[in-house]
Amino acid sequence: MKIIVVYSFAIHPGVHKLAATLSRNGHEVKLLVWDRDKNLPKVEKIDSFTVHRFRLRAPYGKLSVLLYQPFWWLYEFYFFMKEKPHAVHAVNLDTLPPAIMAKLVRGTRLFYTIEDLYGGSYAGPVPSVLRKMVTFFEKVGIAFTDTLFLATEAVYDELKGIRIKKVVYIYNAPEEYPDIEVTHKTTSGTRIFYGGWIARARGIQDMIDAISTLDGVKLVMAGKELDEGVVAYGTAKLKGFQFLGWITHKEIIKQSLEADILFIFADPSFLINFRYATPNKLFEAMMCAKPIIVNDGTPMSRIVRNEDCGIVVPYGDVNAIREAVLKLKNDPELRQRLGQNGRRAYETRYSWKIMESRLVEAYQDLAKK
Repeated sequence: MKIIVVYSFAIHPGVHKLAATLSRNGHEVKLLVWDRDKNLPKVEKIDSFTVHRFRLRAPYGKLSVLLYQPFWWLYEFYFFMKEKPHAVHAVNLDTLPPAIMAKLVRGTRLFYTIEDLYGGSYAGPVPSVLRKMVTFFEKVGIAFTDTLFLATEAVYDELKGIRIKKVVYIYNAPEEYPDIEVTHKTTSGTRIFYGGWIARARGIQDMIDAISTLDGVKLVMAGKELDEGVVAYGTAKLKGFQFLGWITHKEIIKQSLEADILFIFADPSFLINFRYATPNKLFEAMMCAKPIIVNDGTPMSRIVRNEDCGIVVPYGDVNAIREAVLKLKNDPELRQRLGQNGRRAYETRYSWKIMESRLVEAYQDLAKK
């Protein structure tokens, strides 16, 4: 089939992986994204698919982005009408309305991935009535989809009571890079790594405070700084601090393999969606056989406990984070055991090979029809 995958950000390893997987399995794939920084080519060939970018500057994670949304939707619908795909794979609500229009106008098949429920994806004093309206709108849109893909069972609990034709669970599992060359440490000490969105609600400053009094602990970070001052805070408080800036996903996996401890925090009181999230950082740690520190009150904490692959702490509890780091720092055998447990769970339940087979099977079922 001719398939268009559409996403409202310019860079996302999971969406690129989705497009590459469909292309590898015989489909003609184009990826349409919104380049909000206007710093990437309008059209680019990546792997076996083509990326097309709508280049319009717009903010991230703010309600003011709604002012730019109509321009994105108009271009998206125009692109569908021009390309005439057999199927559209929309990711998140901010890509869904034009995909529904394409289905109604041309009979295009519609696949839909929910990474985050849109009504819970905005921080700050957003009126509850607005959240409810957006959630209702998303539930109505889901009724038009042929197949719904979810990253966690927790999201499905929020969707009960609406008509869903088919649900497939695709966890945020990474692909392995067999050609990565790991550089082994030449000095003693414990290396902690974080790669991803750098924001205060990710508890990064709590980790910095927790290890600021510990000897022999180094923190390495990479990613895009959404909240200014977080990187500067680490530079000021830690001697062993290194910021790599934006790096490729392959380099993130390399850094993870070279680390001793990984962590991912999400403030459940900051975003409603953090209460349902299973970040890909959790599965990256499992794939890399590294212990991970996560916070309670999230689906990822349940997975860590069930698989015994890390340590769970209360969000924002600096003392608990420090104790977790010390426990892992002083016990290499514990780090190895937790890492191996995670790796075993990744291979048997969460690997991308397992997720890929689910994705391909869903498309094959629709192609037969």
